[in-house]
Amino acid sequence: EVSRAQAQAEVLLQEAQQARSIAKMAQAKADTDRLAAEEEQQQIREMRERLNQEQIHLTEMLSFMERRLKAQESIADRAWQSPSRAPHHPDEPQIHLTEM
Repeated sequence: EVSRAQAQAEVLLQEAQQARSIAKMAQAKADTDRLAAEEEQQQIREMRERLNQEQIHLTEMLSFMERRLKAQESIADRAWQSPSRAPHHPDEPQIHLTEM
């Protein structure tokens, strides 16, 4: 009777050790998965930051180009409105102040 109880106790002990080993492996996998998820989240945050910076840069560049285009249009409008600066006909000679 004692040896049978001892054998059962040994089986239970082995099962407990197996369960502990499985639990340790599961915990290690959970830790690895958590670290991988945290690393992925960090990469996503960094990518979002780079995209935000790129968007800011492109917005500034677009604003600069729009201002430049408006300035060029304004210069062109003034040139057309001023008779002295209006483009001359290609067949007519252009008279400069030094020739007068």
